[in-house]
Amino acid sequence: MLTCLKQTDLNWSNFLYDDSERIIYLIDFGAARDYPKGFVDDYLRMIWMNTKRSKL
Repeated sequence: MLTCLKQTDLNWSNFLYDDSERIIYLIDFGAARDYPKGFVDDYLRMIWMNTKRSKL
């Protein structure tokens, strides 16, 4: 079964940005939870669709 981790503590100090590769790394797994891939796919789809509706 494939699962995915999601960080549940949105503190920016839990992440590290690599400017040369343009990748964000999670560096603190203390507040990460394991979710099924289907749940994460649906969650990301919902966020993606909402960003497309943004009028910013």
